[in-house]
Amino acid sequence: MAAGFSLAAAWPLIKHNKILCIATAVISLLLVFHSHDSVLQAATTQLCPPVVESASATEAEASVNILEELPEDPFVTFKKAPECDVARHEIHEAFSPKCQTKQDVLSAMSGGGRYGLDQPYAALGCDMNWYSTAEICHILSHYDRIVMAGDSLVRQLVIAIHILMREDLVEGGRATWRTDNPEDEVITLFDGTTKIDPGMDCRCRTIFSKGSKCLWWEATGTNQIWADDPDSMKCQRDTAQFTFAQMPVIETLQDGKDNWIQRINDDIEDPRSIKNAYIFGAGAWQRYDVGDTQIWLDVIDGAVREGVPSFASAPRLWLSPPAKAINADIRFLESSNNILIQQNIHGMHEYVSSLGYDHLQVYNLTVQASSPDGTHASLENALVEAMMVMNWLDMVKDAFV
Repeated sequence: MAAGFSLAAAWPLIKHNKILCIATAVISLLLVFHSHDSVLQAATTQLCPPVVESASATEAEASVNILEELPEDPFVTFKKAPECDVARHEIHEAFSPKCQTKQDVLSAMSGGGRYGLDQPYAALGCDMNWYSTAEICHILSHYDRIVMAGDSLVRQLVIAIHILMREDLVEGGRATWRTDNPEDEVITLFDGTTKIDPGMDCRCRTIFSKGSKCLWWEATGTNQIWADDPDSMKCQRDTAQFTFAQMPVIETLQDGKDNWIQRINDDIEDPRSIKNAYIFGAGAWQRYDVGDTQIWLDVIDGAVREGVPSFASAPRLWLSPPAKAINADIRFLESSNNILIQQNIHGMHEYVSSLGYDHLQVYNLTVQASSPDGTHASLENALVEAMMVMNWLDMVKDAFV
C-alpha cells in the first residue's frame, strides 16, 4: 500500500464515484464489448450516475468508517449445507453512516458497486441496513400483503425473501411439503434431437440456477407456507403475506388481470384499513423495450388502480432488470444486452416516478457478479436484493399511520 494512503482519505473519491465506476465500467466493457461500438459511453452513463448529496451522508461524512466492526453474522442461525453456506460479510460491505431517508437509501442501494468481480456489494454514500430475522418480521408486521407481479426475476425475489423469513438457506425458498418429485422431462434440442432432463429437488442454489425447471418446488406464496409447513416460519402469523403473480408479457396481462385483481380483493379483510404494498417489475420479456415496458405497467397499474381502491395511496415500487453476465446466451445478444438494459432503466425512471412509484435499480448489484445462466441472480445476489426490498419496506411502513 502506498505511503500515506488511508481509507478515510480515499473515501471522498469513492463517494463521488471516481474509482468505483471505472472498475465497473471496464467489467461492463468486457461483458458486451463485441455488441456495440458505444458500449463504453453506455456503461459509464449507467454505472457513474450523478451523485446525490444526501443529507444523512453529508452530515456524517466525517465519521465514515468503511471497515466498521460487523455485528454477529445473521446467517449463523440459518439452516445451511456445504453447497449453500453464506456469510453476510461475503455479500455486503457494511459501513457507516446508515441511510436515514427513503430517497437516500434507494439512491445508495441503486448506485453502489463492488471492488472486483463477486466482491461484497457496497452501497453509495450511506449504507443500507442488514436486518436480523426478528427485525424483518417486525417490519413485515406493519403490512397485510406485499403484492408482487412480473417475470421470473421478481419471482426469485419472493423466494429469497422466504429464505430470510424461514432462516433456511437449504430449503427456505422451496415448497417443503411436496414429496412428489416431477417426472423426467423430454427436451427437444435446437438440432431436433431429444434428451432426458431428470426431475430436481431444487435445494440450495439449484432453485436459483435451474430457473423454470424448479417451478414445481418454488414457494412463492407465504400463505402456502403457513398452510403446509407453518413450523418453518420464524415470523408470527400477523406478518405480511407475500403473493406473486407471474405476468411477464402484455398478452398474459390481458388474459389474467381480472382474475388477479379479484384475488387481491378477496384477500382484503377490511377495505377501510388495508395495508398493502405493491412491487412490480418486467423488462426482459419486453426485450427491454422502453415503450413496451411502459405499456405493460400501464395495463397492470390501471387494472389495480381501478379494481383496488386503496392502491392509489399504497407504497409502490418498480424493480428494474439486472445486468447480463458474461455467460448469457449469445444467440440473444442483439436483443438482450447491457446497453438495452441501461436504456430501459433510464427510460423507465421518470415514467414510474410520474405514476407515484419508487424505483429500485439492481443493475450495479449484478453487473460485476456471477450469474447461473447470465440472466438470473445467484443465491447471494438474490439475498442482497431481498434485503434491499426490506430497507424500502422499512422506510415506507409509516404510510399507514
